[in-house]
Amino acid sequence: MTTVNLFEYASRKKLRYDTAKGQLSAEQLWELPLTHDNPAVTTLDSVARSVHRELRSVTEESFVQLRKGDREAHLTLKLELVKHIIGVKLAEREQAERARALQQEKRQGRQRCISSV
Repeated sequence: MTTVNLFEYASRKKLRYDTAKGQLSAEQLWELPLTHDNPAVTTLDSVARSVHRELRSVTEESFVQLRKGDREAHLTLKLELVKHIIGVKLAEREQAERARALQQEKRQGRQRCISSV
């Protein structure tokens, strides 16, 4: 499923994620930090782990029930959405770190030029 289709599904189905803060929409996930030192703080990692746990319980092997049902597909898409947001936030963090490193290099270069004069 493409990213556009994933977000369309989330908005049409009004996906909600159960957290300690209550239910969060897909849009609200963007506001969560990736991780946090305080375990009481809701993070993208804790949301992903929760959905993954729920998905594992649904996909557990059954010798009687042959059809997995819509619940598994629903949870899989919920997890994919969280993973997408995590990936975007990780890429943004990496880009910001590279920009800071570049700024630091420029500053040091200017300082070297000034001190050599």
